[in-house]
Amino acid sequence: MSGWEDGLGTLTESLRGLRVAIVADTSIGMKVRRLVSRASASPPSCAVTGFSHPRAALDAVRNDPRAFDIVITDLRMPELSGIDLAREILAIRSDLPIVCGSDSLAMRY
Repeated sequence: MSGWEDGLGTLTESLRGLRVAIVADTSIGMKVRRLVSRASASPPSCAVTGFSHPRAALDAVRNDPRAFDIVITDLRMPELSGIDLAREILAIRSDLPIVCGSDSLAMRY
């Protein structure tokens, strides 16, 4: 088994039973969505909901604050940054884990 496959197995185990929201508008974000979906595909270990627009993800959390167990978001998105999205989500549900990442190293916050 390659290191990649080992990592995919670890990801699958880590996500088992979770409802995951992935918020990303970039190609790297789409790759993360595919990776998580692939990790959960056989057998299904988690439920993945993808959002291309941060406001749509925020609306989903507002409509049902317990819909997700974790949010994975890109930091740099138009209309609402990942940091701002995280702040707004945490104002609704302060115990929801949020992972922020980016494919860009040139960031200032």
